[in-house]
Amino acid sequence: MESPPLPPQMQQEYARLAATIRDLADGRPMYYVANPGNLGDAIIKAGTEQFFRDFGIDARLVGYGDDGRIVLGDGGRILGEHELRDAVLLYGGGGGWCKLWGGGRRIVSELAPIFHHTVVLPSSYEITPDIPGVTFFARDRFESLQNLPSAQFCHDMGFYYRPARAGGAAPGGTGFCFRRDKESGFEKRWRIPLSNHDISWSGDYLSDVTPMFEYLSNFKTVHTDRLHVAIACSLLGVRVHLYPGAYFKNRAVFLTSIAPHFACARWRTSLPLSVAIRNSLQRRLGHRAAQ
Repeated sequence: MESPPLPPQMQQEYARLAATIRDLADGRPMYYVANPGNLGDAIIKAGTEQFFRDFGIDARLVGYGDDGRIVLGDGGRILGEHELRDAVLLYGGGGGWCKLWGGGRRIVSELAPIFHHTVVLPSSYEITPDIPGVTFFARDRFESLQNLPSAQFCHDMGFYYRPARAGGAAPGGTGFCFRRDKESGFEKRWRIPLSNHDISWSGDYLSDVTPMFEYLSNFKTVHTDRLHVAIACSLLGVRVHLYPGAYFKNRAVFLTSIAPHFACARWRTSLPLSVAIRNSLQRRLGHRAAQ
């Protein structure tokens, strides 16, 4: 069973993004470099590729390695700079423009001078990049646009992915998918529940996202500080509680894109009392069993 269609307002924003890409490319060849990362970035990549298909944007996937080589994703052929001078680069959206993760800024700074023009797909901007020949898109209407006023807005590309809804038994229970890395905001405030599964590290940005959606669809409610876990749950219609991370990203995207369009999602700054008590009891029982 397919997910319901995107809300018309979101669809209009994606249509504007597609029109901007076509205008900037003006018939030139286009290449797509996905933002590297975990399964959250894989959802962005999956949504981006669906967006390309739906809007007839013929962008070829290429890889960019630490050795500086640009390699076609479907054949492994190394592309020379002479082939790219009249081409447009579409760089994948994500969180690579913050103080914790600066990969987006580094990669685009290295690649933009090679291409005729570069478009950075919807991202969060904690830092203010200054890279000539680049059109930036922001995925929130708050801090990202304040930090980079020249950016244009479009929703996170993960929202464009249309997951299949699993049939069978009705979902039940509560899932916890809090992050355990340096971007965690939850772990600094509370103890991570014992049953936590940071599913985003079950793969990387090139992985199939289907198992992640299948896992989340098993739950009636999910608590997370992973933005793309919250986006996945929103697309599935699973009740989700999204918590702050280490910077503004989660709240800004929640207010911009999730709250106005997905009734199953809630913003939280602390665990519900019943969940916190259950988590505390589980930890005590686990501690006693270990003694």
